[in-house]
Amino acid sequence: MGDSLLGADQWCWVVEGEIGDPSATSEVAYSGTETDDPDDPVWSFSVRRERWRAGASDAKLLSIADDAPRRVIWMRCENGAVFAPYDGGFDLFPTSWEAVNQLQAAWPDWLSDHPAGL
Repeated sequence: MGDSLLGADQWCWVVEGEIGDPSATSEVAYSGTETDDPDDPVWSFSVRRERWRAGASDAKLLSIADDAPRRVIWMRCENGAVFAPYDGGFDLFPTSWEAVNQLQAAWPDWLSDHPAGL
């Protein structure tokens, strides 16, 4: 489904957040807590540009599905479409109604039973 939304081999911004010491400190754009409470976890965020390639991020997606303390979104550079996985699935943010209709036609089994497909 990532290929359908982001486009195979298309450039994306990858925004990644993780709790604790960042795994790639040279890429950290921001690190801190939401409050002054010393017991709050420290989140580190990084942003990088990379091509979306199906299968290349499977390990990362599996860790997110397993509720790892990390968050990642992919945003296509060309049009701003967003793929945002989380531990219960993923959200898609297409940038046009045409893209919505194409995704609905290509992936009907992924839609909910709700009349609006939500």
